[in-house]
Amino acid sequence: MSNGWIELYPSSWLYNAGVIGFLRCLDKEEKNLKGYLIWCSKEHKKYEFEKEIVKVNPRVFSCIRVNYYLDKNKVVNLKGKNPYYPNFIDTKGKQKEAFELLIRELGNQNLQISKGNCDLCDNPIYVKLGDQNIKDKESLGKFREKIENFGLHNNKLLGPSVGEFPNSAWNLDNSLKICHMCTFLILHHHLAFTKLSDGTEVFINTPSFETMYWLNRLFREISVVKDSEDKSPLDILGMSLIEYTTKINTVLNRWTAMNIEIVIKDETSVDFYNLPSNIQTLLTDREIASILSQIGEYHILRIVLEGRHDELLKVAHESLRAYIKNEKLNTYFTKNKNRQNPHIVLRRVLDLYAKITDRRVKYGE
Repeated sequence: MSNGWIELYPSSWLYNAGVIGFLRCLDKEEKNLKGYLIWCSKEHKKYEFEKEIVKVNPRVFSCIRVNYYLDKNKVVNLKGKNPYYPNFIDTKGKQKEAFELLIRELGNQNLQISKGNCDLCDNPIYVKLGDQNIKDKESLGKFREKIENFGLHNNKLLGPSVGEFPNSAWNLDNSLKICHMCTFLILHHHLAFTKLSDGTEVFINTPSFETMYWLNRLFREISVVKDSEDKSPLDILGMSLIEYTTKINTVLNRWTAMNIEIVIKDETSVDFYNLPSNIQTLLTDREIASILSQIGEYHILRIVLEGRHDELLKVAHESLRAYIKNEKLNTYFTKNKNRQNPHIVLRRVLDLYAKITDRRVKYGE
């Protein structure tokens, strides 16, 4: 903790997604999160970003409505059906009391203890989980043992079957050691993913929680726009970067811009895609992002995303020829504003090509 605040540092994608999902709960972003917190005063911030980390007000842990995680005594996370946390609480519900104790103690600095490292994060937080006020002390002991080992109860897709067989993903151990804070945070990781029309789910991972927060929020907003329904995660990421660069009053530093990762998940697998650093640098350039935003055509964005920058001249040439012949603008442009004002969009395409060429020379490509 720093000045009473809980500091969370970016780490693995699963942990990062858990943090971003938890922040969504604190924002009460969705309808079923409206009663998530019993919040006493608007004077107190729930969290704040500082450089690459996020600092959480420990008071939120005493304000969480624990029933939002429970359905017939099982953790189903915020009253939504999901396959991620089977038997996080025992099927008879005896560990419900222990789960509530975990949440409350995470916000109490006096109850934090030193218990070694965590394989999932760089700032492990363990709590005492004292049994003074717990009726079923045996269930508390089993719960304490379970939550310190990463298993199927944390994630059905990724978790090993603890005690059953070694797993090559965990250096031939049958689990990973995780701290109490990580156990709680990754209960929210599915909330950070955006579900696309084909059923896949996408999370944008970066070395900065503030950047992650905004890029994933913009990604969600853009993905539900009608003309985005058939677009790939790469297309939507490109538009998210453009929106971030032009509208969010924060400039991506070079390190963050070069380390943006797309995590794509379905029911059976998790895949990763890294946008090439030179393309990320172009999309996070304010002038280039502004021109792409003004043009607003996915086909032009795709040309930039794929590094086919010289093709912009071909687009301009063919469109100019159609304009001179008083023909309809070609399939590169679908928006009415561009078809009705071809001279403006052509100038923007040429400006875009000039800016990209200039930046490529500047960055030594």
